[in-house]
Amino acid sequence: MKDNRLKIGEFSRLCRVTVRTLRHYEAIELLTPQIVEDWTGYRYYAIEHGGYKPNDVDIEYCEQVKSMGKNSEMIKFKEIPAVPTAICMKVFGTYDKLCQNYIDLFSWIEKEGYRITGDPRANYIDGIWNQEDSDKWLTVIQVPVEKV
Repeated sequence: MKDNRLKIGEFSRLCRVTVRTLRHYEAIELLTPQIVEDWTGYRYYAIEHGGYKPNDVDIEYCEQVKSMGKNSEMIKFKEIPAVPTAICMKVFGTYDKLCQNYIDLFSWIEKEGYRITGDPRANYIDGIWNQEDSDKWLTVIQVPVEKV
């Protein structure tokens, strides 16, 4: 690995998918390498593709509120527009398998003839904050779509 780049085999192990799957995702432009070397054809993915970023992490936390508050240096309120149609997936268990859940969901969306129309959302319903049993942790993935 040089800098924050992983070869395709390393990245496939990180995301728990095959190299063949990553090549397919590249072909359909779902997930493309950061760099493809002209001479060798080696594909390098940024670590951030796998969800890891060591510094300056910016997150969006979504929670329903009764009214918009005042923005501060740490918190900025944002209204999220309604989505006419979304494909949703309930995921029970620890968060380490979410990457594969997203991959499975995106594959299903494509196979069923839908097109993604916006950013996916993850709603963490139950987790370490209210469930000791990690098998009961619930995340709902929502992906805005339209039928092709």
